[in-house]
Amino acid sequence: MPIPVLAGFEGHDPVTIVQVDAHVDWADEIRGENMGYGSPMRRIAELPWVDGMLQIGIRGLGSGEAWQHDDARAWGSKLITSQEWHRDGAAAVLDCLPACGHFVLSIDCDGLDPAVFPAVAMPTPGGLGYEDMLALFNGLMARGTIAGAVITEYVPDRDDAARSSALLAARLGLTLIAAMRR
Repeated sequence: MPIPVLAGFEGHDPVTIVQVDAHVDWADEIRGENMGYGSPMRRIAELPWVDGMLQIGIRGLGSGEAWQHDDARAWGSKLITSQEWHRDGAAAVLDCLPACGHFVLSIDCDGLDPAVFPAVAMPTPGGLGYEDMLALFNGLMARGTIAGAVITEYVPDRDDAARSSALLAARLGLTLIAAMRR
């Protein structure tokens, strides 16, 4: 999630971050950079108006070294693997979120299964599907308010000729906007 998106919530009600991603993005610093590609969730966790985090779909190689997972959990982030999501379902996973919460949803496209959304930099099998995303949107609306959202990491050069991934991202975005209006 782009850090400036969360900076815009300063002075408003506290928010809980709900991230869909194959990776935890909790590095402190990579090659001297602490605001880069692998560290946004750690930086966002440092913002005083972020009161919790649920990270869904974590899996596979590149999802962060064990210490990143440990640091995220020590901060209070709840990590849900894609296997746990598929086994337990949306209702059980989202039950850990506060009732009447204000949620900011971060969808990293590699959190989706590459069979559904292949146009990403690091495709990793086993992610969420379209129906899973709808269940997530509905579950968040039932628990509180979706106060903001971002869809990141679509790689156009990796899309097919029909632009199937772009169409799915657009459909998710439009569905999410409709959900936020309710």
